[in-house]
Amino acid sequence: MKKLLICSILLLSLFESIAQTHPCSFNTYMNERYQEDPSLLEMRKAYEIEIQQIINSKSSFTQKTIPVVIHIIYNDSYSNISTTQVNSALTAINEDFNASNSDFNSVISAFSGIKSNVNINFELANLDPNGNTTTGITRTESDFTDNASENVKGLIVWDPNMYLNIWVVDNIESGAGAYAYYPGTAPGGNEGIVTRHTQFGTTGTSNSSNFAATTLTHEVGHYLNLSHTWGDSNDAELEDNCNLDDYVNDTPNTIGTLYGCNTSQYSCGSLDNVQNYMDYTDCTNMFSNGQRARAHAALHSAQGGRVNLWQHENLIATGIVENTTCETELITVQIQTGSYANEVSWVVLDGNGEGVAGGGGTYSNNSNYYTTVCLAQGNYTFQSIDSYGDGWNGGYYIVRNCNNVIIANNSNPSGTGTTETFNVASCGSIPGCTNPIAANFNNQANEDDGSCIILGCLDYGASNYNPNANQDDGTCVFTGCTDDTAINFDPEANSNDGSCIILGCLDYGASNYNPNANQDDGTCIFTGCTDDTAINFDPEANSNDGSCEYLQIPELFNYSLTGANHTIVIPNDLIFNLESAPIANSDIIGVFYNNENGVEKCAGYIVWQGETASIAAQGNDTTTDEIDGFQEGETFQIKVWDQSEDTYYNCVVQYLLSMPNQGEYSTNGISAISNGIVVPPVTSQLINFPIGWSIFSSYLVLDDMDIANILNPINESIVIAKDYQGSAYLAEWGFNGIGSIIYGNAYQIKMIQEANLELFGIYNQPEDTQIALPLGWSLFGYLRTQPANCSAVLESISSDIEIVKNASGNAYLPIWEFNGIGNLAPGWGYQIKMNNQQMLQYNSNSDSY
Repeated sequence: MKKLLICSILLLSLFESIAQTHPCSFNTYMNERYQEDPSLLEMRKAYEIEIQQIINSKSSFTQKTIPVVIHIIYNDSYSNISTTQVNSALTAINEDFNASNSDFNSVISAFSGIKSNVNINFELANLDPNGNTTTGITRTESDFTDNASENVKGLIVWDPNMYLNIWVVDNIESGAGAYAYYPGTAPGGNEGIVTRHTQFGTTGTSNSSNFAATTLTHEVGHYLNLSHTWGDSNDAELEDNCNLDDYVNDTPNTIGTLYGCNTSQYSCGSLDNVQNYMDYTDCTNMFSNGQRARAHAALHSAQGGRVNLWQHENLIATGIVENTTCETELITVQIQTGSYANEVSWVVLDGNGEGVAGGGGTYSNNSNYYTTVCLAQGNYTFQSIDSYGDGWNGGYYIVRNCNNVIIANNSNPSGTGTTETFNVASCGSIPGCTNPIAANFNNQANEDDGSCIILGCLDYGASNYNPNANQDDGTCVFTGCTDDTAINFDPEANSNDGSCIILGCLDYGASNYNPNANQDDGTCIFTGCTDDTAINFDPEANSNDGSCEYLQIPELFNYSLTGANHTIVIPNDLIFNLESAPIANSDIIGVFYNNENGVEKCAGYIVWQGETASIAAQGNDTTTDEIDGFQEGETFQIKVWDQSEDTYYNCVVQYLLSMPNQGEYSTNGISAISNGIVVPPVTSQLINFPIGWSIFSSYLVLDDMDIANILNPINESIVIAKDYQGSAYLAEWGFNGIGSIIYGNAYQIKMIQEANLELFGIYNQPEDTQIALPLGWSLFGYLRTQPANCSAVLESISSDIEIVKNASGNAYLPIWEFNGIGNLAPGWGYQIKMNNQQMLQYNSNSDSY
């Protein structure tokens, strides 16, 4: 569908309703419908252009009949209205649309010149969609009648392209008396009218007042594309309505009238047509000439299938008229659709410009449709119509007379449509070639004389051999491979059938890739390093390009054989994550111990290649004085070298519990690593000092351990700092009686204001440091990076502890099994009183308490 600009003047109502006590809820329904399908705005704009062009192209419109089906939805005897009431409703709208209503002559003189006989009849159908006899009335029992909306259409609907469907209910959900949709806008294509039975007809349950009796007339007006006289607004009597238009030239702009009958009412600068059926007064009795033209134009358009309703074929199908033999001339209209076929419709106009046949609005894309029309001899006009104004999008029409002679045709009518005149004459015998595929086809002939010449290929071996041809036209096609570089080249072929086989390398990555080949011949050449001992070995390469690079083992991994070892298995499914990526081929995994000087030394390594391997971790040679390997029970320390980044990492690993050993050296023992991760280096620590007394410590080994230099950034906030022996640092006096702090100890400090201090240094693993706790009182620091329960941390020495306190005075009393401290935390220190000297050693950060 072509895109159309949305013009604000065409914000037309999609949903209109009227009731004695609840007039149309325009804004609510319009906004809901537009939100559901915004494209309807574009459709309404194009439709309005089409309607105006149909009106402008016609001098008059002839009488039309529309088949009607009444669906009574009821759940009690009151809502199951009588057939008499149905007939009264049909009588009322027929009178109103044919100017035979008793009050038609009561139209005031100011509007007597424009009052109109719309000349549209409504008749109950005599045949249902299946061709069965019907009264044109259906009855469906359902509680939907109490709160009706589109739900009742789901109960029963007859083809809207054949019938005007009217659903009669007890109550409408919105509170309206009735509602209808403009052509082509009903949800799901269920075109028609829903109305309360109390405002349906002139007898039975219906109020016989003018308002009730003309409610259906008002809604049929909407169904035929008429808006309120004040334009597309639900609310009458608003001053802003003067700025709206009903698109009918002979109805004056008005604010509209809600009830009453003031025929002298002036608004918008002119006398109001308050007696118009499309107003809300209690004395409506007329349509205007402009409204008549607009309603008939809607019946000439494909939109909503309205053009199909009044066609002679449909009146036969619905039982309105009998199917009689054509006594004059029978023509055939062929419609071949292209894309957007639902926009296409057509009308055949007689010599007076009156529509006598037509169809459309329900066509499918790229399909053929045939309609036979019985016409008297004479001149006619074929009017093609496109509701969006962008042409038939590849479609065409052909009109043939009874001799099958084309008397009108047009391919892809453009714009909103075209007109073409044609003549219907009497049938006769015209000899000639009647085969339309023949070179000498005679479109005037209706009797074949055997002279047809059908050109084509007469060679049986050709792919386009034509058994119907009787004269060769030299177009024979012999398919095969026409590429002389292919191995299956066919010199007899003149049309390539895509079967050519061209051998070559099909891999884009190969140095000899052949873009013309379509079958790989196994000759692809991939250059790269073909030495599997090189760190850049390329397993895909089959041609060495001299680029091989070989791993240089860093000196860090030098080690000596000692005669004893422990096997550490490194499985091929190892999960080992470095900082930003998993371990990669040519990275090195090594195992380390501490010699007699506390220096880390390598005891063995492997170069990781993604395959199962093992490290022979060397044990200490007891025949020498130095420590040159692991001692019994010593824990393995794992390091990884990332060769691509030339970076070393300390790592934490997990061992398989199914092995005899799990990470501690044993001569001839065996361990297996299941996974590992990098231990991220800790290089900074932020300590918060509150106002008043507190106890602090650091888990970092600082470059400068002098307490004066450490606390210098917060000197202005410090009153005093002390160690556990009472030695003091007095910032204000520049006195340092403490000197350098001792790693693992804690210090008391008094602050006059809160301050934060960030320290930088090297993080020692907590399990590598022992803190000496002397007899009596002392202060100790917390060296782990994560908090841990005080009683769990100190459990191993609890028998020698009398009391532990934090800076707030909360206590841990092991003899009473009381822990008032809770967790020990990084950055804090603690007072402790020991009954005996002890050594405190923390678990590693990876081991929980």
